[in-house]
Amino acid sequence: MYQLVVRESSKASKMWMWSVVLSGVATAAVATKPHVLMVCSDDLGFNDVGFHGSEIHTPFLDSLVSSGLHFDNYYGHAICTPSRAAIMSGRYASHTGMQHSFLLTGTDVNLPTKFKTVANHMNEQGYSSHMVGKWHLGFENAKLHTPLARGFATYYGYLSGGEDYYTHKAGGFFDLHNGTEPVLDESGVYSTELFANESIRIIQQHDSSIPFYLYLAFQSVHSPLQAPANYIEQYAWINNTARRTLAAMTTCMDDNIERIVGALKANDNMWNSTILLFFADNGGPPYVANSNWPMRGGKWTMWEGGTHLTAFMHHGGGGIRTGNFTGLIHHCDWAATLVAAAGGIMNDTALPPPDSVSQWGAMQSVTAVYPRQHVLLNVDQTNQDVLNDPGGWSGYAGIVQLDAEDGHWKLVLGTPGVPNSWCWPNQDNITANVDLVSGNCSQESGVSFPGGSLLCLRSAILHGLVLIASLLDKGHDIRSTMAASADVCCVDCFAQSGCVGYTFHSTAKNVNNCWLKNVVSNADKSKCTDCISGTTGPAPPAPNSSDPMPDPATLTCSYSGKVPPSRDGTILFNLASDPLEKSNIAAMNPAVVARLRQLLDVYIASAVEPLNLTPLERKTDPAAKAAAEAANCWVPWSNATVKLNSRP
Repeated sequence: MYQLVVRESSKASKMWMWSVVLSGVATAAVATKPHVLMVCSDDLGFNDVGFHGSEIHTPFLDSLVSSGLHFDNYYGHAICTPSRAAIMSGRYASHTGMQHSFLLTGTDVNLPTKFKTVANHMNEQGYSSHMVGKWHLGFENAKLHTPLARGFATYYGYLSGGEDYYTHKAGGFFDLHNGTEPVLDESGVYSTELFANESIRIIQQHDSSIPFYLYLAFQSVHSPLQAPANYIEQYAWINNTARRTLAAMTTCMDDNIERIVGALKANDNMWNSTILLFFADNGGPPYVANSNWPMRGGKWTMWEGGTHLTAFMHHGGGGIRTGNFTGLIHHCDWAATLVAAAGGIMNDTALPPPDSVSQWGAMQSVTAVYPRQHVLLNVDQTNQDVLNDPGGWSGYAGIVQLDAEDGHWKLVLGTPGVPNSWCWPNQDNITANVDLVSGNCSQESGVSFPGGSLLCLRSAILHGLVLIASLLDKGHDIRSTMAASADVCCVDCFAQSGCVGYTFHSTAKNVNNCWLKNVVSNADKSKCTDCISGTTGPAPPAPNSSDPMPDPATLTCSYSGKVPPSRDGTILFNLASDPLEKSNIAAMNPAVVARLRQLLDVYIASAVEPLNLTPLERKTDPAAKAAAEAANCWVPWSNATVKLNSRP
């Protein structure tokens, strides 16, 4: 189970470390080139899987992690296209021009063809490479930009960023392809099952003597929230309908991954020599229903909730070590790592040079030195000098360092983005440490603070325990909300400007049950059998307009891409002692800031201009729209009739 573990350092100071409680053993590497199944889950939140303590059931993934290698410090970019560019190219997105926002369907921006993909590298090692699912790296020209032109022998999936799970339409047109042939007859088939079926078909037809690489980029669990009814029924106990459907989508994906592994076992036991990689492309969007709890923020941000991702590796035949991989690893590392796993050396001379670092040695031996000391979160200069995209802010630049001598630090320039709060704790069992999450919240059962908390007052009246004065005092409530627990109510208070206390009514259902107070007095407390009340420590002062840390009064789980006042102010977090990113300690650590800024400035200087920098570059090409209208499907439009390959 994944949990927040408290460990005492030699200096008796608390260090907070993310850790999966697993036993680790070293194992010998297999002699032959392993098959590779790379699974990417779209928009999966850190707390959307069972092995991280979620209420969502993922029993098969849990079983793989328990005998696999969990990546405790796995990072990616905060949005779809930048992350997928890093995965495929072996480079940070700022070195490919794909660092800003996401590609709109039909834009003429594409992953530059000078960069090899993982498929190209694997082909050079003698692999047969296949792709199923979401591409989202441009498809202007079939001969240059589609998966079939980028190293994959076959492709079945959709080229844009998202679509309906059942109709397979986006923007009024189909977006489902077999090779470059539009697929118009799969309406009604849920995409998770459709992509699993195609993956199984590829595996069943594969010659097991040939090394095999399959990149399976599930649509799950990206919006829209859609799932088969039988999966939704499994979560009837989750009151929030959006979270209920998100849970169903995730469990459905888990079941279908198990089906795919079953196919590997059935084909000459390919599973025994298969590496399975599983990771999220970016953090989950809490404004949809995803949870990155207890980390802060989510998709579209440089907070940990947007960039610190779920990931693990499992080898069907035990060809890697198991337990916890505590070093840093980034999306871009898969190119070099998988080539090394195949016994080769990455051959890539395009500029900027690859950022990919082989982690293979550290994945095999517990005594190996972790090869990374830092990872880049992003460099996106789109809105630094000119507001080229006033609604597309996801942070400017950031870097994370993890080093045995120098510590675990995070430097961010500019406000990290929105959402910026701590969102979606578990629906069934809230066990978070309130002192950590909520800023020194206290809790006392059986009492309420006076105010407009009518439910609590009504409960107390029934017990004959309320003073008339309490009934008359309705001036202390700031607002009321629906909260899953007293812990969540406390989080709301911590995030609300002027809130110094709260009362939570534990038995209220489907009504506002959390009352936030701007005045509390122990002398005025009233008995209330079903109430839990508490106070917070002093609220931090509201920052000035140039402070990159958000005003506590503006903390939200909603999305806003509005460019903030501070585009390059300095934020420093000590992730060893403050993994929840509550305190900017830049002013107190100028030497650390200077050291990390020196590292970050190298990436700022080497960042290429975003290919979709201007509003014009982000628009759908009219020719793309015309081609879609003609085919009733989004297709490559600079040569829409070209068909390179299709499913046999």
